[in-house]
Amino acid sequence: MSGHRDLRASLLTIGLLLLLGLFTVPGWVGEFITRLHVPAMSSREADAVTAGYYEDLLDAAVVRGSTPTGLVRLMTKHADPPADWPRLHDTEGVVWDDDSYQRFTLSPGSMFSYKGAPLEVNADGYRDRPFLPRTEDGPRRIAIVGSSITMGSGVPVEMTYENMLEDSLRAEGHDIEIINLAVAGYRGTQLLDVVLESLEPLGVEAVLLVINDLTVNPRAMLHVARLLSEGRDPKYAFLADVADRAGVVSGMKEEAILGRLAPFNDEVTEWWITTAVQWARDHQVPIALLIVPQPATVEPLRKRVKGLQPIFETLDVPIVSLYRSYDLVRDQSSLWIRPWDRHPTSEGHELLHQALLSAIRKRADVQGVLFGQETPHED
Repeated sequence: MSGHRDLRASLLTIGLLLLLGLFTVPGWVGEFITRLHVPAMSSREADAVTAGYYEDLLDAAVVRGSTPTGLVRLMTKHADPPADWPRLHDTEGVVWDDDSYQRFTLSPGSMFSYKGAPLEVNADGYRDRPFLPRTEDGPRRIAIVGSSITMGSGVPVEMTYENMLEDSLRAEGHDIEIINLAVAGYRGTQLLDVVLESLEPLGVEAVLLVINDLTVNPRAMLHVARLLSEGRDPKYAFLADVADRAGVVSGMKEEAILGRLAPFNDEVTEWWITTAVQWARDHQVPIALLIVPQPATVEPLRKRVKGLQPIFETLDVPIVSLYRSYDLVRDQSSLWIRPWDRHPTSEGHELLHQALLSAIRKRADVQGVLFGQETPHED
C-alpha cells in the first residue's frame, strides 16, 4: 500500500508542477497529450497569443492578463518571448511620424536584423527586392497589401511567399512584378490607407488585399484607438463618426477607447474592405482578397471570415483562402520561427506560396485579376 501511496503522491506532485509551469516534459509527452484531444485554447486565449505573435507594438503580457499555466503551455506549445526579442518599433527600420495616420512606416534603404533574419527595406520604403523601373512595355505591376506574414517577419526577403510566387509566375511566362507593400502590425484601417494613398503613385495594375487574424480579431480597432488616445485626427469622416457614436471623448485612455469601439468592429471592417474595393473599381484596377492564416489553428480566423460572408457577396471580387496551406505538416509549431513567435518559417512561406500558386492555376477569375483574361492552367 505504501508503494501505491508514493506513486499517487508523485503523480499529484507532477500534476501540480505542470499546472504551475515548473515542470518541463519531453516533447513526446506533449505530443501524446495533444492527441488526447483535450480542448484547445478558447478564442480569447488564441487572440491573446496572436497579439504577441503580431507586431502589436504592445507587450503581449498586457493582453494576456496573466501568464498561461504550465498545462496550457504544454497543450499549446506556447512560450513567452525573451526580453530582447525585437518588435518592429524597437528597430532602426521604422520612421515615426507624429502627423501620420499610419503612425509609422519602414525607413527607405535601411537594413537590420529582425527576428533572426536580415530585413532590408528597398529605396521605395518597402520590405521587398528593388522595384523594377517603370516603362511603357514593362511588367504588369501587382501590389500585395498586408501585415507581418506578408512582409516576411523572420525570413530572408527571397523566401517570402510573395517573392517565391513572383519567381514561379515569371518562370511560367507571366510578365509580372509583385510589389510587397505589407508592414508588420498594420490593421485593416491602415491597409485601406495604403490602398488609397500608395497604389496610384506606384502605377499598380492589380491588387491582392490580405485579410488575416490581425484585421478581424477583437482588437482590430487598436490602430484607431491609438490615434484617438494620442489626440490624432482619424482622417476619415467615417471613423470620426464611429468614435462619436461610441462616446469617445478627449483624454480617454487607449484601452477604454478600444472597449468603446469594440461593438463597431464589424461595421468598420465592412467599411475598410468595401472602400478599398470601390477605390480599385473606380480606378479600373482589378482586386482580389487573400485570406492568409498563421501556422496554427485557423478556426478563429475561419469563423470570423465566415461572418463577413454577407459583405463578400456584395463585392463581386475573387476571394482566395489559404486555410489549408499547412495541412500536410503534422506539428505546425515546427513552422514557427521561434517557439514564442508564430510567424511562419521559410518552409511555412513555401507552403503558402504553393497553395496560392495552385489556386491561381485553377481559377480563371484570379488569373483575370493578376494577368488579364486567361484560361485555367492545365497541370
